[in-house]
Amino acid sequence: MSDGSLQPGELNCRITLSYFQSGRGPLGELLPGVEVPAGKAWAKRELVSGRKVRTKDQQAVVETCTFTTYPRPVDIDWKVATANRIYTVRNVDRSLSDRIVITGEADGRHDRAGS
Repeated sequence: MSDGSLQPGELNCRITLSYFQSGRGPLGELLPGVEVPAGKAWAKRELVSGRKVRTKDQQAVVETCTFTTYPRPVDIDWKVATANRIYTVRNVDRSLSDRIVITGEADGRHDRAGS
């Protein structure tokens, strides 16, 4: 991350933000979550770790990236979709007034972008 303000030329990735919202039916039953689009943005994508966290079946699954963009509403457990992968938001750093840094983790076996 640069020390100056965020520059448009640094933004190298188009992202789509969304979150899941659940509700209750007429009888009070819990309805399945519905994905709600929250907008698109240009962001600076940086690979933090292609670390190899292993599951019980010993397959590597986690990739961690940061997405730096202009301030906007984003919260933990939201989804950040790129052209290739869907990340789950694990942290949002709002310590600088001109940008937010979103840390996301992707499960390469289970997350899919597109249809």
